[in-house]
Amino acid sequence: MKSDLVHIVDDDAGVRHSLRLLLRSYGYRVLAWPNAATFLANIQSDEPACAVIDLDMPGMSGIELQERLNELGLPLATIMLSGHADVSTAVSALRLGALNFMEKPADSQLLLLAIGDALETLYSRRIVEIQRIEAIELLDRLSPRELEVLRAVANGQQNKMIAIELGISPRTVEVYRANIMEKLDCQSLAGILKIAFRAGLLDPPPDLRPDPRPRFEPMRNSA
Repeated sequence: MKSDLVHIVDDDAGVRHSLRLLLRSYGYRVLAWPNAATFLANIQSDEPACAVIDLDMPGMSGIELQERLNELGLPLATIMLSGHADVSTAVSALRLGALNFMEKPADSQLLLLAIGDALETLYSRRIVEIQRIEAIELLDRLSPRELEVLRAVANGQQNKMIAIELGISPRTVEVYRANIMEKLDCQSLAGILKIAFRAGLLDPPPDLRPDPRPRFEPMRNSA
């Protein structure tokens, strides 16, 4: 299920109050924190959420907080807010993994759209991770020799070539391929390849690779 939790990390009490009211009116659960240190000390490490972070906080800045979150590997999708935005700072935030960078005061509708998309992105990442773990568990059913055959098949090699490389007969290769299909509970070559890609056993084709680009470009306030 997609998360509905949003953290607000901002030293401005007025901003925290107004964003809390806005987000709660749209059904979000909201936790507000006055600084990065308090946020880090209280955040639940295993609960996915969106974090709306002020860039210009005293003590640990928004950029430094993003770096710390990266180190901790927390399941958070972050949006940076700043009253003094510039292109270089926006680029730095996005390169560190922030999904969006918006000027204060942020347009309410743009912010709501950004939060919704951030949580959707986070949900998609969780699904991919779940699929990866499930695929690894499936591949654990295979013997080392079956894994060798799977790699060779994925590279487009025919049974005769696989047999020569592994020093076995083509008939034995067919048996291994049948075993692989049965153990992975697949009815087609495409099915076993998808499992191998998801597990990281093979490099995925372009249509299965995650997009490394940020989902958002820096948005400037229209007001």
